[in-house]
Amino acid sequence: MLAHEELTSNAYDDIRFLRIILEQMGELLPANLLAECDLSHAHSVLEIGCGTGEWLRAMARQYPDLQCIGIDQDEFQVKVANALAYRDGLYQVAFLAHEINDLPPSLFPEASFDLVHLSFLSRYILTADYPTLARMCAALCRPGGIVCWM
Repeated sequence: MLAHEELTSNAYDDIRFLRIILEQMGELLPANLLAECDLSHAHSVLEIGCGTGEWLRAMARQYPDLQCIGIDQDEFQVKVANALAYRDGLYQVAFLAHEINDLPPSLFPEASFDLVHLSFLSRYILTADYPTLARMCAALCRPGGIVCWM
């Protein structure tokens, strides 16, 4: 488990920033999306570019039956995210370190997730790579699943 002192100011900044974003949004997903989908019957969520996992941990608290997986290419942030999930008793949440712009098709089977969530990816990938990532996210969704890219 991570010691409190091990968190860098960058990790603290990311956590504070994402908490502010979540507070300002008021909801974990846009209202029109929530009106279209019923996550109470969902099984699994994937967040790409999860950082320290603030959004995914909030999802897991709101929907405790969801299996939640987060991916980020910053290994330290993934370590922090896993430690915070463990601290919060969110054992249905796991975070993986992997290059976002090079996710292999074998990482997850197609149609594995009810929701694929992406946000703040401009720091990781070029906009020219967005179409490929969008196709991959769509393939990861179950029939009727949703890709939410913010």
